Amino acid sequence: MSSGIHFGAVIPELLNHDLTKVKPAKEYRPDWYNKQKTDNPSENKFARCPGMFDYMNHGYVIPAWTNFHIEATPDSINYAEEGGPRYVKVSPMNPALLNGVTTQSTGKVPFRILKVPVPWFVSTDPGWSILLVPPFYHTPQLQHFNMYPGVIDTDAFVIVNFVFSPRYPVKVDIKIGEPLLQVIPYRREDEKATVGLVTERQQELRDWFDRDVKSFYRKFCHEKKTFT
Repeated sequence: MSSGIHFGAVIPELLNHDLTKVKPAKEYRPDWYNKQKTDNPSENKFARCPGMFDYMNHGYVIPAWTNFHIEATPDSINYAEEGGPRYVKVSPMNPALLNGVTTQSTGKVPFRILKVPVPWFVSTDPGWSILLVPPFYHTPQLQHFNMYPGVIDTDAFVIVNFVFSPRYPVKVDIKIGEPLLQVIPYRREDEKATVGLVTERQQELRDWFDRDVKSFYRKFCHEKKTFT
């Protein structure tokens, strides 16, 4: 069943340029991925791992709608938007919210959490929510920041934010069109887990895998996921 997800542009200009439109995650191929395909003739490459490859292609990517300049120093953290449509201003979040939860920073920069409102409203059909996560495989910027994931029940609430904190003193330019957030819709259902010994079915599946069939998971286990 489709989630019927809709991305509504708060700034109309975002729809005029391919760079700023929300697109399926599968349409973004980072430089490292393209380089690996050409430089690595062996089968030991990222695309051969279906779990990681599926995650990279899962859901949708919200790109940067303007150029972001972020500078973290021992004294302050500065954020500016340049060269694209502007939205509402960034606001700080109370760092106590994540005290003891995150790796925070190296201690060489003040621990600041910045919340950047995203100029897209996201809505889904009743009973559907989204995972809002960092685009882990799509961007090199994760090395500089902690980006904070979350869950939003987008059948009732449409606002999303880009929430992050610098990890150390750094100057970073995120260019317009670069992946900023990954949106993964899912249907809310009540789940009940059981914990116990390996079941007969689990052992059967494990024994089947031991047959050492090439590309076993892709041939016998993988199910295609479609995001358009």
